[in-house]
Amino acid sequence: MELKVLGSVSPYPKEKSNCPGYLIKDNNSRILLDCGNGCISNFNLEEDLKNLIIIISHLHNDHYGDLLVMAYTSYVYHELGLFDDKIKVYLPYPKTKEEQIAFDYLLSFKESFLDYVPYDDNTVINHGKFNISFRKSTHNITTYYAKIKTNNYNFVYSADTGYSDDLIDFCKNADMFLCESTFARFHNKKSKYHLNSFDAGILAGRANVERLILTHFWPEVDRKICVLEAKDAFFNTEAAEEGKVFRLSKDYKNNK
Repeated sequence: MELKVLGSVSPYPKEKSNCPGYLIKDNNSRILLDCGNGCISNFNLEEDLKNLIIIISHLHNDHYGDLLVMAYTSYVYHELGLFDDKIKVYLPYPKTKEEQIAFDYLLSFKESFLDYVPYDDNTVINHGKFNISFRKSTHNITTYYAKIKTNNYNFVYSADTGYSDDLIDFCKNADMFLCESTFARFHNKKSKYHLNSFDAGILAGRANVERLILTHFWPEVDRKICVLEAKDAFFNTEAAEEGKVFRLSKDYKNNK
């Protein structure tokens, strides 16, 4: 299994940094976790559209902005005869008027070869060797953590969330934990809906995960500072960076 970072900042892209997007691959199966503004620039369309599903963690624009790019691109590729099966896009089942507006907006585009499927925390998706499950996060709109399991590995994505013991339970003993780190401690921001880097380290340590990958950085922050802060609580911490590939392998686990 491997994770390729397509985007790692929020709420807006900046220079070479895009809004959240992460490509998970295992053999020929692919999952795109979130599809934020600019992230498709790091996506290998000719290769990675094959056997792909897309999962959107929540309906904030910085996490689905490039779905409009994907919608039109999938339509063009289909019209050119390059593939025949619609790409499934899993969207949180809308629970408020505002979420319904965003949901309907995405479905309104006619030049699209995407198949939108609503999901909630009871949904289980099987895609190739992947088994994907969800749990509701602590955020100000309907948002879900995602757990992706194969026979050998266990990967968890926090999406956007505040600090929660429920997240600790959900990512217990994960081989890799991709966790939001919106703020550094020097921001001195108190948020029920986002984490700072030290919080992410505390969560990783309490959950006994193998590796912590920080992401969802404030665009103006130096992510090296965030890594150092997280390491105060959990040493095996790295930063997501556009184009970087993280691999889950038996060799990595055996060398730990």
